[in-house]
Amino acid sequence: MKKAPTKKKVSKSKKKNRPSSKIRLSLDPMDESINAEDLDFTGKVKKTPTLIKKLIEAFKQGATYKLAAQACGIRKGTLYRWRLEDPKLDLMIENAKCSRVRVVEDALFRNASGGNTDAQKFFLKNKGAKKNDWKDKQEHQHTGDVSVLMGHRKRRKGNEE
Repeated sequence: MKKAPTKKKVSKSKKKNRPSSKIRLSLDPMDESINAEDLDFTGKVKKTPTLIKKLIEAFKQGATYKLAAQACGIRKGTLYRWRLEDPKLDLMIENAKCSRVRVVEDALFRNASGGNTDAQKFFLKNKGAKKNDWKDKQEHQHTGDVSVLMGHRKRRKGNEE
């Protein structure tokens, strides 16, 4: 005979799942969180040095504005407002975004130097000589007067005047 399944007893003293008093700053569980003290009286996140450091690190890792804001527990609109209000923060974010471009440029250069012909072509077309010798599209600049000559059309046979 099989035994009937028994129900497990749940202790009444166990706490229900309650939200933590901490807000996650990053998607990485090893990162630190900000405490309730980092919130202002309305519950909004304050722009603290710790938060700014997390934002900059998120941008260096390639996060979009939306992902960087989410990682810090703020809305994307808040991030845009902070950038408008704080030119220093805006410059820090732009520098972080430029640093990831340099990482890709370095990888491209390594690939081009290693014999990858597609990488070589791409590098030369985009970072080539100042004269734009390697560009697909050549740009020409004309100086001086440009006059249009009128009345020098070829005459058709049989249409002579």
